[in-house]
Amino acid sequence: MEVSGAMLRDGIINAANLISSRRMELNRINVFPVPDSDTGSNMAVTLGAAKGQLLRLPESCTAKEAALTAAAAMLRGSRGNSGAILSLIFRGLAKELADRETASPADLVRGLACGAALAYRAVAQPAEGTILTACRESAADAARLLKRSPDAGLLEVWDCLQASAAVSLKNSPRRLSALKETGVVDAGAKGYCLLIEGLGHVFSGKGILKDCWDEADGAGAFVFMEKNTESVRAAEGIITYRITFTVENRPDSRTSAAMEEALKAFGDQVV
Repeated sequence: MEVSGAMLRDGIINAANLISSRRMELNRINVFPVPDSDTGSNMAVTLGAAKGQLLRLPESCTAKEAALTAAAAMLRGSRGNSGAILSLIFRGLAKELADRETASPADLVRGLACGAALAYRAVAQPAEGTILTACRESAADAARLLKRSPDAGLLEVWDCLQASAAVSLKNSPRRLSALKETGVVDAGAKGYCLLIEGLGHVFSGKGILKDCWDEADGAGAFVFMEKNTESVRAAEGIITYRITFTVENRPDSRTSAAMEEALKAFGDQVV
């Protein structure tokens, strides 16, 4: 079974709605790389940027158009480390679907693997047990399934992706001491599991879930920053800030390396 552009469009919209509805849950377990309780909000805002653009695409859109639209919107609208990594995962997907009207299960798996590779290269200090691991391992397991069974259907491949991502999530405390000490799994990896679940919900023909962004639950795009400030003060820690910017003229590799080194002097977790 091939995934049409409209299916991919609706799958990403559905994933955006699912993560939006679970963002506070993700925020509560966000302890790595710093316990600033914003992973769910960052992922929701990033996917929400893609959703806004995808809603404008017609039923006749191609897989290429859906993937490129989502990737470009996430790049511009990404927030935080988790948002930046999400945008890179979709950049990999868009790269793989650059000439596809529809996407095969193998195309999608290769796209996720490409996205994981891009994200690993972009993160200054990649850590295992995070969204990076969940994406890499699930794509690798699905690729092995397709190697054994080249004719495996979309739902079989997607079940493999979901099961593998769930195992990676369960193992995250074993890989990151900060998670083990607080008794939680990684928020970013859990967000990735929700992403795959949201896509699979549409791929199986169940349609788009309702957007459950509840304003009474502190859902305003910037409300979580105030909450973070209070929680960090209570812990007598340092209030941190994230800065996102876009370089319009793509630098060469030497300039990129020099820029990264310069940025490290101002802070950490450069993506």
